[in-house]
Amino acid sequence: MALLGRWARRSPWPCNLLLYGGLFAAGDAAQQRLRRGPGSAADWRQTRHVALVALTFHGNFSYVWLRGLERLLPGRAPLAVLAKVLCDQLVGAPVAVLAFYT
Repeated sequence: MALLGRWARRSPWPCNLLLYGGLFAAGDAAQQRLRRGPGSAADWRQTRHVALVALTFHGNFSYVWLRGLERLLPGRAPLAVLAKVLCDQLVGAPVAVLAFYT
């Protein structure tokens, strides 16, 4: 576990990409299972496509966007955090949702 933590601190961008790809793929697989019921076959092609979108767009966009927000609005004070959340919800989230559905 310590090795994984060191790698994540040294290489945050690739770690972010793998995390997004894994989470999106797991979310898609879980959604398919809930919708279709236990014992039904999963659509792995769809899961691959969802993971690919996460690896190529969402992981990169989120990494760059959140680093930019942190540079633009540095700090952990409540006002700075609120400003970052508002910017993320008003600007970043619509871009990410639009890209996902496109």
